[in-house]
Amino acid sequence: MRKAEKLLFYAIVFLTPVNLGKHFILESSYVYGKLIDYLIPTIYVQDILIAALIIISIPGLYKSFKKSLGYWEVALSILFLTSILFSILSTNPTASTWAAYGRLILYAGFGFYTFSRVNLYKAFPVLLKIFAINLFLLSILGLAQWHNKGSVFNNYLVLGEQPYNISTYNITRVSFRGFTRVPPYGLFRHPNTFAAYLVFCILFILAASPKKRTYYIPVVLGTACLFLTYSRTGILALFIGSLLLILPKRLIPLTSILTLFLGVLMNIFIALSNFGDASVFRRRNLILAGVDMIKNRPLFGVGINNFVRHVDRVSAAFNFPRFTQPIHNAYLLILAETGIFATIFLVAFLTLTLRKAFHFLKQPVSGLYPRTLIVLLIVLMFLAFFDHFPITSHQINILIWLTLGLTLQYNLK
Repeated sequence: MRKAEKLLFYAIVFLTPVNLGKHFILESSYVYGKLIDYLIPTIYVQDILIAALIIISIPGLYKSFKKSLGYWEVALSILFLTSILFSILSTNPTASTWAAYGRLILYAGFGFYTFSRVNLYKAFPVLLKIFAINLFLLSILGLAQWHNKGSVFNNYLVLGEQPYNISTYNITRVSFRGFTRVPPYGLFRHPNTFAAYLVFCILFILAASPKKRTYYIPVVLGTACLFLTYSRTGILALFIGSLLLILPKRLIPLTSILTLFLGVLMNIFIALSNFGDASVFRRRNLILAGVDMIKNRPLFGVGINNFVRHVDRVSAAFNFPRFTQPIHNAYLLILAETGIFATIFLVAFLTLTLRKAFHFLKQPVSGLYPRTLIVLLIVLMFLAFFDHFPITSHQINILIWLTLGLTLQYNLK
């Protein structure tokens, strides 16, 4: 990896939490006269950096690509991306649809770059420092937001922190000691997304078990900030990830599979429940709306990034309250938007990736690296059962492709 590539790569990882970008509000960004932020094409800072990284490394990537065509994981990822293109062509393509697909291709390219050009064993110590610094800074920001009952800088141009306070429309509110408070957002669009990034960084540091005690200061701050987000799935993911870190290696594959199975069962429970909890009620309605879309367009779906265009119409048919959001399950969202072929290719790709990682975990010289990446990947896959941010958040999307790229390196051993 050349010096320029190395600097760009680590800059992308360091700037992953940044939410700053240029938004293009188009006619297609509205649904029934309401502006939907998921439909606004945006060019983020990370997009520019990733594009630059891929461009300057084209010769090396081309050679790596030819050598990697024999790997099933690479072939399945190509089939996944190609099938989504057919999904777009079979629906009504819009500017936001093409923008979403373009970003997916770009970030998949970043994942392939990580797989083919980044040396895990050399990069791991640097990544540890980056995630520790980011966890510390974001935790301080989150704690300040909690104390401030809103944003700190109150200016989107400062790293993309969205201006908000307790009176902001549609803001998340929680009850704390009898008072209404706003959980911290960090630089993210929702506390649950912020929680996912905090969990990722905390587990990365805990898995590395650094000898310097200063690394555990961000862990303490990050854990406190995580609980203030009131993200139930984030807290559960931290517990599961911590459990996977302390289990004997031989139990990790089975526990990982049971964790993902738990995600499936919990979604079935949500879909069949009639609880009065507002969050569960909305998630249930979105699941049922998604199932209806899947029934109507099972092969190629309604089109990538098109769920929010159809959800209000489907909700009205079921007499559900309007809630113009993507379904809070990334797997069902992929199935509803891109169809059965793309979903099969994706599931096969993830299954094969995990299988290779589990196999390398058994090797006596594997060290802590495979355990770390397996835990991170399982936690991200588990969280995907309960929210759409693995797809709709560019920050978490980058984390996923980074983790996949590093995990796939075990194919080379």
